[in-house]
Amino acid sequence: MINRIAIVLWSCLLIACEQKLPGPLVCETMSFQAIGRSPREAVHSPKVRRVTDRLIHGCLTVPFDQQSVSCVQAGRPLLPCLEALVRRAPEREQAVRDFLHELDQLDSRP
Repeated sequence: MINRIAIVLWSCLLIACEQKLPGPLVCETMSFQAIGRSPREAVHSPKVRRVTDRLIHGCLTVPFDQQSVSCVQAGRPLLPCLEALVRRAPEREQAVRDFLHELDQLDSRP
């Protein structure tokens, strides 16, 4: 009986977390929207692939929240979307700064 209750509670927690944080597919879609490119272009352009890979990684590890992803998907620039994330979740400020720094480094690569 206790195991069933634990499983139900664990399942509820997982469902709640899934609704708050985007998964890999959502992050991948958002990454292409953020840079205005298609997945097809990433196949032919190493730079597009590097940037989208970093965006996906950042989306999952900062982590972005659903509002951040929705902001980008609505066509807004990434920076204001992440600034709003930091206002909602100040504990993510350093992770967002590190992520933006890494994106800047990618921009300077050929």
